[in-house]
Amino acid sequence: MIKLILFNLVLLTFTFSFSQKNSANKALRVKEPLSVVEKWDATHCAFECEAYFPGGKTAWERYLSKNFRRNEVRCQMISIDTAYTESAFVEFIVTKDGSIADVVCTNEDSINIALKKEAIRLIKEAPKWSPAQKKGRYQISNESEKISIAVYPQYE
Repeated sequence: MIKLILFNLVLLTFTFSFSQKNSANKALRVKEPLSVVEKWDATHCAFECEAYFPGGKTAWERYLSKNFRRNEVRCQMISIDTAYTESAFVEFIVTKDGSIADVVCTNEDSINIALKKEAIRLIKEAPKWSPAQKKGRYQISNESEKISIAVYPQYE
């Protein structure tokens, strides 16, 4: 009786492990076509290394803070009874050599023109970035930045 139970246990274990290997192999052999989104992601978005400012995010924020002409922009902004913040959303391209091109303010219709001009100037005059890489080759990449200014009421 014990021999029969052991035999069935071994047979069951062997069958179970064999069926798992076959189902795993079958799952790997089945090739379904990629959807359009997956094809696009696989060929256009997957950078090995994203574009970045030399020195990282901290250095980029330091550059923006140091070179932003706040007082010139504030002088041209409307002062009201309460404090408010205005933000410019700027998109730009980091080319294969790291230079910046095609700087555009995406919300230019809803912000002060002085802020728009200053945000575009700030990005255009930035030092070269380290370009994105894919498969060891430099790639063009899109970047974006939000540049904000707080305006406080002026009391006499």
